[in-house]
Amino acid sequence: GSLAARVSGDRRWPYLGYHVWDRMTGIAARFQTERPYALAIEIFNPNDRIVELVLQISVDRSRMLPRREEHKLPLPFYETLRIPSGHFSQIIPGEKFAPIASSGLPFEIAIEPLQEDTHLVFLTLDLIAQPKKIDEQKLGQDLPVKCVIFDLDETLWKGTLVEGDVQLKSGIAHLFEVLDHKGILISVVSKNDPAAAEEQLRAFGLNQYVLKSQVGWRPKSEGVKAIADQLNIGTDALLLIDDSPFERAEVERAVTGVRTLSEKALDDLLDDPRLAGAATSESKERRRLYKEAETRKEASTSFDGNYDDFLRSCEIRLTIRTNELRDTERIQELVQRTNQLNFSGHKYSNREVALLLDDPTLVRHVIECSDRYGSYGVVGFCLTRLEGKVLRIEDLMLSCRVQGKQIERALLSHLTNSNGHMLDAVEIAFHQTKRNGPANAVLDDLGFEPTTNEVRRITMTPGMFDTDIVTIEYHQPGPTGDLA
Repeated sequence: GSLAARVSGDRRWPYLGYHVWDRMTGIAARFQTERPYALAIEIFNPNDRIVELVLQISVDRSRMLPRREEHKLPLPFYETLRIPSGHFSQIIPGEKFAPIASSGLPFEIAIEPLQEDTHLVFLTLDLIAQPKKIDEQKLGQDLPVKCVIFDLDETLWKGTLVEGDVQLKSGIAHLFEVLDHKGILISVVSKNDPAAAEEQLRAFGLNQYVLKSQVGWRPKSEGVKAIADQLNIGTDALLLIDDSPFERAEVERAVTGVRTLSEKALDDLLDDPRLAGAATSESKERRRLYKEAETRKEASTSFDGNYDDFLRSCEIRLTIRTNELRDTERIQELVQRTNQLNFSGHKYSNREVALLLDDPTLVRHVIECSDRYGSYGVVGFCLTRLEGKVLRIEDLMLSCRVQGKQIERALLSHLTNSNGHMLDAVEIAFHQTKRNGPANAVLDDLGFEPTTNEVRRITMTPGMFDTDIVTIEYHQPGPTGDLA
């Protein structure tokens, strides 16, 4: 190509090698049967601020045959990356963009900065194959892990605390930092003296990451159950790391659904797909949200008055708005991970979420909450449609962080008032599951009656959902984005 360019004077010739290579890789891709295991991203941010990027993986329509039907194409995958100052690395699991990668169609990866004048150094941006180490581990239980519980002696550190000095194992501080960044909670269960263990964790700088630790001399299964109860998550969302086969067996026998690994798994723990976590702003702030919840609980215990008076003192503010592109990942997280306040009981795939967000017959409501103790972030997602004089709630998911705070009543107050006083009834799709008992209790408390086809219904009367406990703000869609 270069030689032909010099002879002919045509500058297009040097691109010949590129086009030949592109054609060859395209042909080879047709015979590729194994989809990528993940997308690896490694970036250095020389700025002194966080830089936000939008990652998009989508079918390359420019390289497709024109007869391909558009509605059969896999939907694009989006994820927002928040790049802190310094070094950043992340693995995007292949399952997140599997419909595109396994479609056999050409696809492209695009990254767009949300801020102007952005300077970043990309060290790695590449698709990777299935690691052999993961194959050998035979990770059968693939449910996402919400909390990792660590033993202490000979697991986090070398040595036994009651016998003298201990030494933190290499990489533990980085492991805690990354898990915390992913929104995965960290706790500790250990047979040790509680005060000595807390002092040692503080000396190693790890205590800031640990929630609801259970250190003492009772069976570890009891400690694991207590952590699940206090964090209000299912035991099937827990992973225990312990060097003792006896302790792992005792916990597995006594605690339903819990997963366990030996301390030998620590080096490769961040490669475990169950610990993919999430990249939403709420997930990265999850530890802070739990800390604020502890403050609220302590305030509630010491409050002199009834519970409703305490809620009024919290100055709860609810913001309801239409969804925006930046909400997509958080909506996906809510509809896939919510259990207790999941009214339909349905878990949507990313494709189903994309279809919902494009459905013109549905009205979408993103729900944010805050109070005088701090922000809860985006805590809910609601889908509604108006059928004559009946408001139908097709789906409603709320984070358990706002359970018992009259958020459901405030939402219904907004939904019914925004449609005037012309409604005859409100219906909500409800499917009973093993884990959404709290949602059932909410509907009973509000007065919804069972009908047919898994629908609850209530006949409207003026002001029936009014509340003086929650202040409601509505984010009016439009170019101004004013609050109404």
